[in-house]
Amino acid sequence: MEGPGRTTYGCGHCGALYAALGLEETGAQHGEGGGAWATAPAPGGEPASGEPASGSGRSKKIFGCSECEKLFRSPRDLERHVLVHTGEKPFPCLECGKFFRHECYLKRHRLLHGTERPFPCHICGKGFITLSNLSRHLKLHRGMD
Repeated sequence: MEGPGRTTYGCGHCGALYAALGLEETGAQHGEGGGAWATAPAPGGEPASGEPASGSGRSKKIFGCSECEKLFRSPRDLERHVLVHTGEKPFPCLECGKFFRHECYLKRHRLLHGTERPFPCHICGKGFITLSNLSRHLKLHRGMD
């Protein structure tokens, strides 16, 4: 997976190359909880020990999903993403029993059970729980003009 802007990492045990650090299953293959990592050498260059060289100051996406190879900036972002593949929805609505993949989705859903509608239409006064729902509604008004 080398290419412009891509950093690959070599396993310190077997030398296999990966697009990201933090793949626990690789360490498990070697009977350990984690791997010994080094940035794969660029042509004519030496590998760095552990971390890619910092470029523009923005954090690099170095944590890769083993299912789809998508890269993330933090282990937490990767953990949240993996739920897409497992189908796990660990956040239940206590009101109706529906389950959600992320807490933010549950929070948005709970607004349905209440009376609060933080996004009112300035034309007819109807309220919506998300800005995107209000935007869709406003298109209906524009179609009526």
